[in-house]
Amino acid sequence: MAMGKTSIMLLILTLCACLLPTAHPLVSEVKVLALFKNSLQDPNNVLQSWDPTVPGLDNPCGWVGVQCNTQYKVQTVNLIYNKLSGQLVPELGLLSDLEYLLLYGNMISGTIPAELGNLKKLYQINLRQNRLSGKIPSSIANLPMLHSADFSGNGALCWEFQPAPPKFLGDYPLC
Repeated sequence: MAMGKTSIMLLILTLCACLLPTAHPLVSEVKVLALFKNSLQDPNNVLQSWDPTVPGLDNPCGWVGVQCNTQYKVQTVNLIYNKLSGQLVPELGLLSDLEYLLLYGNMISGTIPAELGNLKKLYQINLRQNRLSGKIPSSIANLPMLHSADFSGNGALCWEFQPAPPKFLGDYPLC
C-alpha cells in the first residue's frame, strides 16, 4: 500500500511541476542585452532605458532600439548612428528570434563573434562603418534566412569564407 501512495505522490508532484510557470523567455534576453549594454560606451545615453532594475523597464520590448515579435521575443536591435563604442558580445547569438541586427555608423571595435552564426532567423545584419577587425566568421555564411550582411567601412577585416555579393558586402580579402 505504501508503494501505491508513493507512486501517486510522485505523479501529483510531477503534474504540479509541469503546471508551474517556467522562467519567462525574456529573462535570458534581458541578460543578453544587459551584457551587450555593459560592453558598450554610450556617450549619448541612448541605452538609458536598457535597465531591467527600473520598474517598468524589465521588458526589453520597450527599450530604445529594440523591437519584439508577437511572442515578445527580441526581433530587432536597431542602434544606428549612436556613437556607441565597445565590443559585440558572443551572447548576442542567444537571441533566437533576432531577425535584424543593425549597428552601423557607430564606433564598435573588436571582433565579430562566431556565435552570431546561431541566429537562424537573422534576415539582415548591418555592421558597416564601425571599427571591427579580425575574421568575418564562416558561421554567418550558413544562416538560412540571411538576405543581407554589410560589413563595409570597417577596419582590418577578412572573410573566413568566399562571400557572394550582393548578399555579403565588404571589400576584404580572404583570411
